[in-house]
Amino acid sequence: MIQLAGVSRIFEGRSRRVEALRGIDLDVAEGEFVAVLGRSGCGKSTLLRLIAGLLPLTAGEITVAGTPISRPRQDIAMLFQKPALLPWRTVLDNVLLPVEIFGWSRAKHRERARQLLDAHRADVARVSADLHELLMERDQPATAGAEGR
Repeated sequence: MIQLAGVSRIFEGRSRRVEALRGIDLDVAEGEFVAVLGRSGCGKSTLLRLIAGLLPLTAGEITVAGTPISRPRQDIAMLFQKPALLPWRTVLDNVLLPVEIFGWSRAKHRERARQLLDAHRADVARVSADLHELLMERDQPATAGAEGR
């Protein structure tokens, strides 16, 4: 279960404060599906980052299964709207970033990360070859989905 009680988040800027969230109360039962809807800039992503432990609270409390959230947890993941790669890091180093954040051994996880990247590379190559073959068949017009790939 996820519980939010009086959750607020204020961002302090140089010239002004931005109150992203104020006094949010929410209970999500185990197995329940919840959608967070709202206009751009209303605090949806901020709320999810707070629940994931990626941002500190300004006020209130968030608990997951009765445990207060005060830092990133290993059992909570978040997929960002836009790619969240760090351009100064290699692809492998970006993949291994969670390993660093949680203080795990890079040596223990490096080989698995390389295997995942190699598998992804093979999938991309296979799709690229299939798309090339499709586009070379002059009798078959390419679908919009294939062109997008």
